[in-house]
Amino acid sequence: MKFKIQFLIISMIFMFGCLQQGITETPIQNNLTKEQLELEFLYADGCEEFCPQATLVVEDIETKFSEEHLIITYINLTERHTNSEIMKIQEEYKDTNKIQGVPAYVLHNNNETYFYTGYLEKSALVDWICQYYDSKPNSCT
Repeated sequence: MKFKIQFLIISMIFMFGCLQQGITETPIQNNLTKEQLELEFLYADGCEEFCPQATLVVEDIETKFSEEHLIITYINLTERHTNSEIMKIQEEYKDTNKIQGVPAYVLHNNNETYFYTGYLEKSALVDWICQYYDSKPNSCT
């Protein structure tokens, strides 16, 4: 019950745009090669239960995949008002209703964008990412 209430509160805050958003690098989805995917990892400082665990999982996956196959962008939902580019990204995701809370993952290839909201263990996140490769890299085996 506690998790459902926390998730609902985080979801409501996100959907009403009360959280701030920041990014460590600019998404580059338009410049991806055929063998690359880009993962945008969305988290918030106020998400104390699952975001720290999810951040560790994403950092671990970053060491598993080479940049030739997976580019990871970290988006912290606490800096939105200081960066207009991030504001646009947040508004775009909010308008799609595909992001319903944090942690959240947005995966891009050159043609499609895929969304997942919620905490994923390392093996589940790797499986989710790997299903979208046309030709799976060795990191997926």
